Amino acid sequence: MEPELDDLDKRLNRFYGHQSLSPAGISGLKSRIEQGGGSDVIDSRRPRRNALLAIAASFTIVMVGVFLAARWRNVSPAESPVAHAAAREVAFQHQKQFSLDYLAGTMEQLSREMTKLDFNPVLPARMRDGPRLVGARYCAVRGQIAAQFRFTDAQGRPCTLYQTLCKGEFADLPAAQFDVDGTRVELWREAGLLMVLAMSDQPLEQGIN
Repeated sequence: MEPELDDLDKRLNRFYGHQSLSPAGISGLKSRIEQGGGSDVIDSRRPRRNALLAIAASFTIVMVGVFLAARWRNVSPAESPVAHAAAREVAFQHQKQFSLDYLAGTMEQLSREMTKLDFNPVLPARMRDGPRLVGARYCAVRGQIAAQFRFTDAQGRPCTLYQTLCKGEFADLPAAQFDVDGTRVELWREAGLLMVLAMSDQPLEQGIN
């Protein structure tokens, strides 16, 4: 028996006199003291409990991040802020019908002449037997250099095709369709380029500088 515990036994006997604890009671009390007492047991477990809580909090943060990342990857095209902003910018330029830098010609000829571009424009497959090419001009879509090609169909209705590289925020942009103030805008990727086609049902004013 440790001296401190033996001394406790004697002091308890002196204090209570004839009301001394039973042997079982003293034994139980000694056992609790040897184990550190109830409150000490709780305290000894506190660091481990705090560590578990920290791990659980970290796990929760990671799972929330994974969920949000998955949610963003699966966002529908109509909800994509980049696609929506690009569609609005293209619709505005299409409606204004700014003056062209190059008139008529073929897509191949315009590709050779538009030397400021960092890509080679191409005629999309869906437009090879469609409207007539009128001309082209330089422009930008969300700050990225682009080419704007103007077409008209047999009824004289204009459509404007925008092309730029699929890089930066356009790298993984999904195909999408929008209606912006009466202008139909379609986005898709083809030949490593982002294609944005704006169409109107009515003739627009031409040649705005």
